[in-house]
Amino acid sequence: MADESNKPLNILVVSHGAWILTFLDYLAANTDKFELENYVHEDADIRPIRNTGRSKFHVGKLEGQDMKRSIKFDCVHNTKHLEDM
Repeated sequence: MADESNKPLNILVVSHGAWILTFLDYLAANTDKFELENYVHEDADIRPIRNTGRSKFHVGKLEGQDMKRSIKFDCVHNTKHLEDM
């Protein structure tokens, strides 16, 4: 999808926390494929992840890069929505 769009894309992933951790580990380990913005791996490596945690990021192409993607994180494992409960 990022290859077909000139704008960053929002992607919704609904999953268990273990899969999200594995996915974030993959992104952080593959800096040749992904440029991560607003992301600190040590802060995202929370165990266990609280249920209904929310991670929001934008995926886009990097100008002048055929295969590398830009991923800008707005939040990782955010549970602010649970504070009012």
